[in-house]
Amino acid sequence: MKKILIAVSVVALITVGLVAGIIGYHNKYYDISVGIPDISKEAGGPVISTKELRENNESFLLFPMFSFGDKAPQKQLGYMEEISEDIDNFQKNFIAEYKQPYYIECKYENKNGSTVITYKGEVTNPETGELEPFERVFPYPYIVTKNIDNPEPNDTYYFKDLNE
Repeated sequence: MKKILIAVSVVALITVGLVAGIIGYHNKYYDISVGIPDISKEAGGPVISTKELRENNESFLLFPMFSFGDKAPQKQLGYMEEISEDIDNFQKNFIAEYKQPYYIECKYENKNGSTVITYKGEVTNPETGELEPFERVFPYPYIVTKNIDNPEPNDTYYFKDLNE
């Protein structure tokens, strides 16, 4: 009887430890979230899709935005800060290099243990004034979050299938 009690206690402790470990592992990826913000014509105005903007020849440049809670792990916050700095630099360089009209959508995804941010759309060639395809991919060798909010495929112009 004593051996059974010890065996049951050991199994219970191992189970509790495994469950706590699994919860802790997965929570580190969910205390930070990322999304591609909705677009509105004016602050507080109606949300308009990139598809509608493109059809109306109104320029746009989308980019991921992070949010996080107090319990976000330092390692994940460091990754988030690195990516945020790259996003800021990309935006500044893009705006300095390209003139309107430009139509750039963004997709944030996790692939094979990596974070991949893809910008896709069309830009005006500064030399010819003609629209040409644009795509830039930023891969990172880590996962920041699994809480991702990309636009709905039907609301996009260049990412009709977000699973491509």
